[in-house]
Amino acid sequence: MLDTSAAAVRHLLDQHPAPAIPVTKTQARAAGRAFNRAMEDLPEAELTRLYLDEHLSLQQIADLTGISPRPAHPTRR
Repeated sequence: MLDTSAAAVRHLLDQHPAPAIPVTKTQARAAGRAFNRAMEDLPEAELTRLYLDEHLSLQQIADLTGISPRPAHPTRR
């Protein structure tokens, strides 16, 4: 352990976010669709509350709301 609180780490990451992992074109399209759906289904104030006030991760918010960047059905081959 680094003997550092989660709040301190969260503050540092808010100020200096880690670089994003590159995504494939398919992942980017899916994420864009999920983001648009989230903006339609989840009011900005609620998203802000869940993320900033409740400190939920985006994955936890997706699980809670049922909004996910993953396709609903597997791609057919």
